[in-house]
Amino acid sequence: MGFKTLHAPLLVLAFLAPMTFLVPVAQAAEMTKLQEMQEDAPPPPDPYAIIEQTTRDITLNPIDSDAYGKRAEAYYQLGQLERALANLNIALAINPNDSKYLQDRGIALRDLGDPSGAIHDFDSAIAIEPEYSDTYIERGLALYDIGKFQEALADYTKAISIDPLDDFAYNNRGNVFSILGEWDSAFTDYNTAVALNPENANIRYNRARASLNNNRFTAALNDLDHVLQSTPDDVDARSLRADALIATGDDRAAVEDLNNVLALAPHNAGTWGKRGMARIRMGENEGGINDLSNAIAIDPSAENYANRGNASYQTGDYQKALKDLTRALEIKPEFNQARFRRAETNEKLGNAGAAMEDYQTAARHGSGQAKRLLKSRNTTK
Repeated sequence: MGFKTLHAPLLVLAFLAPMTFLVPVAQAAEMTKLQEMQEDAPPPPDPYAIIEQTTRDITLNPIDSDAYGKRAEAYYQLGQLERALANLNIALAINPNDSKYLQDRGIALRDLGDPSGAIHDFDSAIAIEPEYSDTYIERGLALYDIGKFQEALADYTKAISIDPLDDFAYNNRGNVFSILGEWDSAFTDYNTAVALNPENANIRYNRARASLNNNRFTAALNDLDHVLQSTPDDVDARSLRADALIATGDDRAAVEDLNNVLALAPHNAGTWGKRGMARIRMGENEGGINDLSNAIAIDPSAENYANRGNASYQTGDYQKALKDLTRALEIKPEFNQARFRRAETNEKLGNAGAAMEDYQTAARHGSGQAKRLLKSRNTTK
């Protein structure tokens, strides 16, 4: 679903980059200006043919910077970023003030994990050509990568001032506003981006994510339905729609989406866990527990053990619940939710002393729920 920078399920962002290069393999789903222009055009030239031709050109003229630049684009299209970078280095050695080569090298460096080097090249490109909006968008992406959100925000705002019809800039600025929790501004930018480019799935996905984080479930579902009409195998959008459906209490529809996600991406522990908890709520206890066990097999985290322990508690299997909750606390002793549930489990099993110890420990670690319970029993110490 485009350029992703965060890992939490509800905070995945799809950034858009107006690249001079074609999109690399790792970003094949990312919409770019070049792609938009070529959507209805004939297929682009074969990158291998371009490499062959430009190599001949370079043999005839070893200082042909344009040939090195075109060969770099072809290598970039093939995902051969190191070779693209090497060709751009030569092009810039021949023509050090070419803003296009500087921008392209900045993109390659960013994709190779060198955002600082990328920013240096984008700075140089902007110094040569300060009114080219795309370079500000590219630099904004690199600034975002290193957590400089205010500077990224300034770059996207500058890009919009140069080109107020650039949906990429509005989308990306909306992403930064979302990270900063400035939701009104984020929605304003996403709405503008959608108005400018209503068929762009990445923008609608981002607006849906923001809507879900602000409990605007119907709006989120509308955008995600639109995305999935055009890209039914988009696992990020389908998983996010499952989140929205769960939030509205429609576990059955959510499970249908999660079934499709698991068919496409079966090794995601979060999806197994999400479906497991939904199935438990639907009364499919055995299937739900099996899903949660699959989540643990993929990722034996405290959270996954706690989820299965919580499911066992809800189904009345307190011994299994106790075992899983204890394992969760061995992994993550400060996990107050698991500790509070273990206290409740021990009470069900008649282990009053162990339950009280967990309630008191949770209260000391800041659990408001445990503090309220102990206060109601007049046992706070």
